[in-house]
Amino acid sequence: MTGQRKGRRRRLCQNRLRRNPKSAVQNDPLPQRLVLAAVLLIVLFGPVLGAEKKSDFFPVSVWYAGGKARAPMLEKVTAESPRLWKKDLEQIKRLGFNTVRSWIEWTNCEPEEGRYDFNTLRTIVDLAEQVGLRVIVQVYIDSAPDWVGRKYPDSKFVASNGLAVDSQAAPGFCFDHLQVREKILRFLAEAAKVVKDRPAFLGWDLWSEPHIINWAEIYHLGDPEYLQFCYCHSSKVRFRDLLKLKYQTLDNLNKVWYRTFASWDEVDPPRFGTILTYTDYIDWKSFISDKLAEDLEMKAEAVESVVPRGVVTSHSTIPGLFSKPVWSGTRDDRKMPPRSTTTAFRSTPSTPGRSGPGRTSSAPPGSTSSAQ
Repeated sequence: MTGQRKGRRRRLCQNRLRRNPKSAVQNDPLPQRLVLAAVLLIVLFGPVLGAEKKSDFFPVSVWYAGGKARAPMLEKVTAESPRLWKKDLEQIKRLGFNTVRSWIEWTNCEPEEGRYDFNTLRTIVDLAEQVGLRVIVQVYIDSAPDWVGRKYPDSKFVASNGLAVDSQAAPGFCFDHLQVREKILRFLAEAAKVVKDRPAFLGWDLWSEPHIINWAEIYHLGDPEYLQFCYCHSSKVRFRDLLKLKYQTLDNLNKVWYRTFASWDEVDPPRFGTILTYTDYIDWKSFISDKLAEDLEMKAEAVESVVPRGVVTSHSTIPGLFSKPVWSGTRDDRKMPPRSTTTAFRSTPSTPGRSGPGRTSSAPPGSTSSAQ
């Protein structure tokens, strides 16, 4: 695994150098929910599936993971769930949809280490096959179970001002922490076992709006305009590994960064710009976008190792071309696709006065996808 990670870093660094060689989502309220709150047109899957030349299926989907739960939360399966959820799915199909976009999230589905609970997903897949619908599985890792923090207290996100983020289900823990990464990839592989060889399964959406830190308003740490992530020990080590690959020697780094480091252990990600140098900040922001691309690739490999068929995607709110590097870490759409890229229109419910999950998104978000 260590060799594979180094190989990925090497490919990402080499690709970036080739690009720029000079810089190294009643009284039956369901119809209303479908139209006003949960309609999602999955345009992103159409071109990819069309390219497969295996099916002319064009998915038109709606958010639904059973009952009245709103993503990323989940309802527990009860004795009445199959009957009630099947009724919902039948109505979804009558309204013209051919796919449901279900979801799983880490907090709910692995409440204790190694004890996986995918009953909700399994029930949705069973019922979808009975009704004649396909299923897309959205994955939320940004909400993490508390046992992760207890076992790996050094995996908390750390802001550029040195303050750590105590996760409240969200935003979870840093993917750069090797043990946390291992748990996440194992969770994804276990989820893939649930949909393996299931006719209703269509594909994955592995990452909702890729950022370093997501689904949390951390204003208590300071003004997000001046905060950056992540400065935990694991992210620093990963950043240094990339710099060693790029510059080879500390002397070369010192010349480009205009610094006089005596050892690699002194090299930290920059926290602000100066009048003397900008190359360190460029390296840091390039590392963030490279890292997000590599993280998505690892997640895709985890599910594809169990279910090699199907569509693998991630989605964003707006194309990276129209966004700027922000405190939470911004992806580069040109780097993100592990295999192919397309674009989707997305509509999710708006919640007055909120800027987080639940806001309306009508712009065409960039989506990263691959098909096997």
